[in-house]
Amino acid sequence: NLAGITTAELHRSGAGAGWLMSPPCQPFTQKGEQRDLDDPRTVPLLRLIRLLHEVMPPFLLLENVPPFGASETRDRLVRKLTSLEYHLREVEICPTELGIPNLRRRYYLVARRTPLPEPPPLVPVGRPLADYLDPSPDPALIVDRDVVRRRGRGMDFVTPESPRTACFGSSYGRAEKRAGSVLSADGVVRRFSPEEMLRLLHFPVGVSFPPDLPVRARYKLAGNSVNVAVLRHLVDWALMQ
Repeated sequence: NLAGITTAELHRSGAGAGWLMSPPCQPFTQKGEQRDLDDPRTVPLLRLIRLLHEVMPPFLLLENVPPFGASETRDRLVRKLTSLEYHLREVEICPTELGIPNLRRRYYLVARRTPLPEPPPLVPVGRPLADYLDPSPDPALIVDRDVVRRRGRGMDFVTPESPRTACFGSSYGRAEKRAGSVLSADGVVRRFSPEEMLRLLHFPVGVSFPPDLPVRARYKLAGNSVNVAVLRHLVDWALMQ
C-alpha cells in the first residue's frame, strides 16, 4: 500500500531508477466531486511527494486528467520538485496529435534532475480507424435497436471512416452515454471491444487480457489505462541526453 510505503521499501523496489506515475484521477476529474487533497485516493501520491527528497529518482513522469494541472495536489508536487532543484515541464497531449483516432487528452508532468532539452517533435504513428477494428466482431457487441432509438441522442456514433473516437472510460460497456463511441457499420450499431480499445491505446502487438477475465473487467482496465504511444514519446524525452 503506497499510502504507508517507507523509504527503504522504495529503494528495495528499484524506485531510485525513475518514477512513472499515474495516480487515481477520481479526485480531480470533472465527472467527480473534485475533492483534491481531501480525497483519500490522493493519500498515496501525497506520501510519495513527502518521501521524494529521500529517494531523488533521476526522472519522474506523471500522467493524469487535465484538471489535475489546476489542483492543489499538483501545486504541492511542483513545489517539492522545485525545492529539490528538479527541472520540469508540464504539457497536455491528445493521441490525435500523433494521428491516432482517439480523443484522450491528458496532463503530463516530466521532471528530471538534469536540464530537460526541448521536447522532440510528435511523430505521427496512427492509422485509419478501420485498421484498429476486429476482423470478426463478436455479435454480443451489437446494441439493441430499441436502446439506440431511446438513447441515441446521448451516444457518440462513429463509422470505420471517422477521423476520431470519443475518449473511452472505465464504465464503457455498461454506461450508454458519455463513456465512449459506438460504431455504426453494415446497418448495425455496436460497441467497441476491449481489444479494440487496447489497439487504440497503442499497446504492443501480443498484449492481451487473461482469457478468463470477465468482459466488464476488461472494459474497466482498458478505460482506466494510458496511451502507450504518448507515454513512449514522453519517456524518450525524459531520457534524452
